[in-house]
Amino acid sequence: MKSTRGLAPEGSVRTDSRETKSFGRAVLIGLIAGAMALPWAAPAADLAVRSRVRIYDESADGSKQINDAVFLAKSAGKHVLLQFGGNWCVWCIKLHGLFETNTAIRDTLKSNYVVALIDYNDRNKHLASKYSAQDLGLPSIVILDAQGERLITKNTEQLEEGDHHSPEKVLTFLNEWTPAALKNKPVAESVKKFVFDEQDAELQAISAHPAEAVVHLIQAIKTKPDSMSAVAHAKARLRAYQALASLDSTSAISFLGEQLVSDGHNRDRIRATLARLGPAAKPAIPALTNAFKSSEPDLQFRAAWALAHIEPSNPELVPAMTTWLRGSNVVLRRFATTVLVDLGPAAKSALPALTAAAADPDETVRQRATNALARFLP
Repeated sequence: MKSTRGLAPEGSVRTDSRETKSFGRAVLIGLIAGAMALPWAAPAADLAVRSRVRIYDESADGSKQINDAVFLAKSAGKHVLLQFGGNWCVWCIKLHGLFETNTAIRDTLKSNYVVALIDYNDRNKHLASKYSAQDLGLPSIVILDAQGERLITKNTEQLEEGDHHSPEKVLTFLNEWTPAALKNKPVAESVKKFVFDEQDAELQAISAHPAEAVVHLIQAIKTKPDSMSAVAHAKARLRAYQALASLDSTSAISFLGEQLVSDGHNRDRIRATLARLGPAAKPAIPALTNAFKSSEPDLQFRAAWALAHIEPSNPELVPAMTTWLRGSNVVLRRFATTVLVDLGPAAKSALPALTAAAADPDETVRQRATNALARFLP
């Protein structure tokens, strides 16, 4: 956590200048108010009391708290709101107080979120890091979807106004990340933010509208903004490919197969993406089958390697690899042994060619052929 908002050392009281001053002012005002019986004595005293209220369960296992919250959220169609904080943290107490006392905020939370208060201690520190909250200070808010995937981590300092959290800012933020808000968010806007502004949280909104998202993602891949460099656009295309791969869409996967051919700069990343999808990437098979018959060795290999993970039983794959093994192109012979290693027992018909390749003049081919043969041993 940043020292500007800081953490209290184990067994000690927080001494961060910002919160110490806030706490000191509150206590001082409370004492003066009590002595002078001024009208604002009650709120000041209330803040002093709140700063001693233990709203965080310091003995709780944060991982279990999160798992329980996700379970409840999934069954109720809600999102999860994690608030990392501590009982020594005045700003944490303030935010929790706002959550409890502001009617609009309380109703929004009740209708859309399962809230879990995670005490930031040695046991739970790794969770703050997992959800990218370790550098934001306390309190920090993390929004998860009903599957437990992180949507956004919010620096609550951005929700402050003077010596308190702005109810309007807090409510706006909460309303922006409700299940309904994400479902109804314009897809074009989400695609732009995800691809070009690298805002991972937008992937949820993209996934909610796969058919529409595919159109905008393909446009982002094919059209480079005038102000963007070629290198930056190559990076943006990778993000668009990532989003396409996350969609349950035949047209998205088919397009990835086509891009393996046309986007040489990102070819290996696309190949890895398709291979990782496995059988789910079957709509890309026609493009891949044509690609490994091309005259470009690198394209042939990437296509065959992806196909080996998507459809190991493809009837054209092993015969093609056998032909490569017996050919004069050492690059293709190396590629063929790599693919056959991944295929394992599915490449049984290539056993004679692999046996011959174990004596190949090229050392790399010999080693890979030997590795492939080892996959056939009992």
